[in-house]
Amino acid sequence: MMIDDTHQLQKMLISQGADLAITEIMAVTPSWMNKSGGWQMERLTRVTVGEDRSGSEVCLLEVAKGAVYHTSHQRDFKIEALANLRPVFLSSMIRSA
Repeated sequence: MMIDDTHQLQKMLISQGADLAITEIMAVTPSWMNKSGGWQMERLTRVTVGEDRSGSEVCLLEVAKGAVYHTSHQRDFKIEALANLRPVFLSSMIRSA
């Protein structure tokens, strides 16, 4: 399945049961987010949501290699400045294959 927001991800994680088992989640990020020359697909290990100084929701994506990407378009954005951080996903929430 391909989902595009944290609310859908949360619904899928909660829906796991006998007929649905999530075994892997991949993040597909554009070059502006991953600071590379193009789109990348990487194993996702954590998703956290917080609010920036203007009250807008910002999503933090942590991938297996340790990089942390964010959805903010503010030039001077600082992860440390996020408020009301709440976890959406940890890799321990999926079943091993």
